Amino acid sequence: MKKLFLLLLFISLIISCATNREYKTSSFKQNSYRPAMQNIALNPDGLTAEQIKVISSTKPPKNFPLDISVIFLTNGYISSDLKDTLQYGIIEELKKSSQIKRITIIPEFIVPRNISFSAIQELGIRSLSELVIIFNMNSSDIFQEYRIFDGTQIKVTSKIDYMIVDSYTSAILTTERLFSEKTYKEEIFKAGERNKAIKEIFQEQALILGNSINSLFRNADIQGNN
Repeated sequence: MKKLFLLLLFISLIISCATNREYKTSSFKQNSYRPAMQNIALNPDGLTAEQIKVISSTKPPKNFPLDISVIFLTNGYISSDLKDTLQYGIIEELKKSSQIKRITIIPEFIVPRNISFSAIQELGIRSLSELVIIFNMNSSDIFQEYRIFDGTQIKVTSKIDYMIVDSYTSAILTTERLFSEKTYKEEIFKAGERNKAIKEIFQEQALILGNSINSLFRNADIQGNN
């Protein structure tokens, strides 16, 4: 009897905690960035005096439009349909920028497994690009589904890190994290329309990215003309 009482008490505590959680609907936002690109290696010997001088003197680009290269890094298993949907949305959003002239997607088969800043710089120069944008897609962060407690809704979140590197000096110009969150009725997944949710949340992330990069380039253009 005592064991039964303790079990019922434990269950009631769990229910009370779960029902106090708050959920936002149809919302997306951009969180402050926390680095997560753990597969980009640093030079174990550090930087030479000349490298420090060159990197430290890096200035934001002045001559627009620019040629850029894009590298997509993947950590863990991510299905091809997820990757394709995200990459397509990002590239299409970048194409809308008046400050970008040419976009070169670096194919996966020439990207080193343990990529370094020197490799990023070389890939940028070999693709004749002034800047390289590196996206980090982690299987534990990209398009995660969570069933809300009442069982009628599913929350979807997606987090993607990216940074922009100067091809000529390998200096990091900016780093950010894209974060989107959206809640759907369970029926959309039961009806086989999961791809609709995937497309919507990735479109939101691509839009955040486009606005962020355009703002960065506009500020650099203004500074360059002053």
